[in-house]
Amino acid sequence: MKKREPWTPLLKNYPESDKLNAVQCGSEVLFFRTLALTDDGGNYYGDPKLLLSGPLRRRWANGTATLRRVKIWLRELLSSGLLIPYTDHGRDYVHVFKCKKHLRSDIPRDLRFPVLPRDVYVRVYAGGYDEVSFYVPKSYPS
Repeated sequence: MKKREPWTPLLKNYPESDKLNAVQCGSEVLFFRTLALTDDGGNYYGDPKLLLSGPLRRRWANGTATLRRVKIWLRELLSSGLLIPYTDHGRDYVHVFKCKKHLRSDIPRDLRFPVLPRDVYVRVYAGGYDEVSFYVPKSYPS
């Protein structure tokens, strides 16, 4: 079996994105680091502690990322619609909205996280995300 090459393409229009440019720089860093670690379905952990200890562990080690900041950045990404929250068996996950991953057909898909629930998928992708509001935990500072 051929080895899967880790690759997450970025669209050329990301730097011009209104949603991305509306968030803090720390939120943008969290978004891109999360995007880099998503599975082929565009899903990753949504727990702020796992985000801090995963994609931001080096920032945490040098003191530039804290749990409080991660909660603020995550809240901003959820509120902006860049990340879509969902829960599976009591665990929090995020889905990167319209994540584009082009995969080779001869390599099995890398699906490490539960898929976005169908009801959330339909509300987001069929109904248009701008019309959907999601629950953002009150424990995340503003």
